Order: sequence, then structure tokens, then C-alpha cells
Amino acid sequence: MEHTANNPPASLTINWWALLIGTAYANNRLWRIPFNRLTDVNEQLVRGREGIYFGWQFATKAV
Repeated sequence: MEHTANNPPASLTINWWALLIGTAYANNRLWRIPFNRLTDVNEQLVRGREGIYFGWQFATKAV
């Protein structure tokens, strides 16, 4: 089958889902950025659970 603009080879197709929500790797690394931009609710969700929140951050981000 001939490859055209309407029929690109599989290696050139775009994974729209990954572009919209990102890859699992990107989500695991970047989720905290929009979470920390929330007003008030993020602190309410973390209050009393700081050890879980920061422990996970340090355990997964520290190299």
C-alpha cells in the first residue's frame, strides 16, 4: 500500500492520547505542577499526610 498524507506509515502516526494526557512517565514526573497551582484544596488534601506526599516526592525524584 502506498503511503500518502492521508495514509502515513505506522511509524509516523501520532499517538493523540499520549499528546493529550502525556505518557505515564511524564504524568508521574509532572502531576504535582498543576496540583500545586490549585488554590487551597491541595493543602487540604495534603494536610496531615505530608509524610506520604513528600516521602513519595523524595523517594521517586531523588537521584
